[in-house]
Amino acid sequence: MATTVTDMVKEQLNKSCFFIVCTLFILPSYASDWRVQSRLDFKEIFTDNVELVPGNADNSFVSLLSPGINVQYQSGKANWELDYTFTQTLYTHDHDLDDNYNTLTSSGSMSLWPDGLAFNFSASISNVSQNTARNSLADLVSADTVEYKNYQAGFSYLTESSSFKIDAEISFIIDEAEDEVGDRDGYNAFIKSESGSNSRYVFWNLDSQYTDYENNKRKGRFYTVDATMGYITNWKLNPFIRLYEEDTSGNLRDSKIQGTSSIGAGIRWLASEHLILDVAYNSVDDKSDAVGKVSDEQDDYVSGSINWQPSARTSFFAKYYQRFFGDAYQFNYSHRTKRLTTTLSYSETLDLFDRQELVPVNVQDVWCITGAAVEIGNCIFSPNENIDLTNFTFAGFYSDLELQESNSFNLNQTFNFTSTLALSRMTYQLSLRKTKRENLEIEDYDTYDFASFSITRLMSRTSELNLRFSFNKNSLDQNNPFTFEQLDYYRVYNINWQKQLNRTLSVTFSTQHLNRNSNRFGYSYKENRASMQVIKEF
Repeated sequence: MATTVTDMVKEQLNKSCFFIVCTLFILPSYASDWRVQSRLDFKEIFTDNVELVPGNADNSFVSLLSPGINVQYQSGKANWELDYTFTQTLYTHDHDLDDNYNTLTSSGSMSLWPDGLAFNFSASISNVSQNTARNSLADLVSADTVEYKNYQAGFSYLTESSSFKIDAEISFIIDEAEDEVGDRDGYNAFIKSESGSNSRYVFWNLDSQYTDYENNKRKGRFYTVDATMGYITNWKLNPFIRLYEEDTSGNLRDSKIQGTSSIGAGIRWLASEHLILDVAYNSVDDKSDAVGKVSDEQDDYVSGSINWQPSARTSFFAKYYQRFFGDAYQFNYSHRTKRLTTTLSYSETLDLFDRQELVPVNVQDVWCITGAAVEIGNCIFSPNENIDLTNFTFAGFYSDLELQESNSFNLNQTFNFTSTLALSRMTYQLSLRKTKRENLEIEDYDTYDFASFSITRLMSRTSELNLRFSFNKNSLDQNNPFTFEQLDYYRVYNINWQKQLNRTLSVTFSTQHLNRNSNRFGYSYKENRASMQVIKEF
């Protein structure tokens, strides 16, 4: 029987875990510390719309009984933490919905060499939305989640001095979903290196990564290399050369995905001790045959970056260049004062075999009143031959969105903003996030917008009050010319009051109002929840 990549990875994970456990117990020469904390969590929730329907809603009391354990190990050479929770749910309106769930987070590392070589491992079990088009905020109460497992194990190397820095890692990965959507195994690796402050003649920066995933008989690989090397002069202007290489391969359904290669020359301006500006002219390799429309349209371009670190509490980095799909950007900003912390970031990453591929199903033709707005109230769906369509015009197709396996590369563009103001008794936090996921083969994309604002008030040494509002806007199947875009709006209002009764016992009272508005039939509803949670630690 042939050995697959999955079998090899699982075998290595089993061997590694056995090796870790044995090593933790056979290192008596190093001081170590074990901490084991068990707990019992009971939560009673009342919901006035347990099935999340527009009308004729059912009330229900949902009980969640969750025993859990937290284990921590710390020594001079190794560390490990595990947190596991088993949850049993009970519904008063329908015991057929009663079920149990697992939640796990575990991670650890072991130093193998004094100079930065380490073995790392992690595992997680979470319960994620079964279908984001049907319910993006799915949880254990709504009972429309699937179990998702992730296992990772690998090696890392980190060494840093005043002359150079090297950061490298290789990780073997297994992802498994209860419904098998998003299953994948493989590995990814990266290596980063840069010159230090004591470099006298040459400066450099290397950022490269390689990813190899497999799903059944489907395989996908991609890599990027972004390297800069220059000569340090006695002036503030230093010349350098830049190499960028990117490519994809595998047997996926991707006729429009290809790599790009460019080499360029540029100037680095040391504007001040903490401000560096790079500009380069990059020549795209035009000797290779063009693959797809995008590759054929690639031209030479100018890239640039700004790296500013005015203090230990403030940093700013921005970069512009081009990839095979067009213009590409990176952005990172962080600022921290005594009470205010702000972070801002933007990134663009490739991925494959994820759980975000939504495909139209149950397609129906839509006819709308001629001259009227294309809205559900002005349209009829899949009319039969007995309906007179004289005053109607064909408007397109309507469909539901079903989660399916992703067999092509997709591009994730993510913007994040977080700002936290911590006062003596009050904490304010604002979070903004926007994600655009584009299927690069069919050029269809979904966008997810998120905003939240919370206020936490410390009422006393043992109690606090939290007010939170969150807003989600999901725009799904946007660029499909044959179907209507699905628009979902979620507004959630939360009030939580927590009281620490003693060192090991706490109680939390919560209320929540959810308002979902959608342009899909049956997807608009409201729900109110009230809950009490008691946690006892042992």
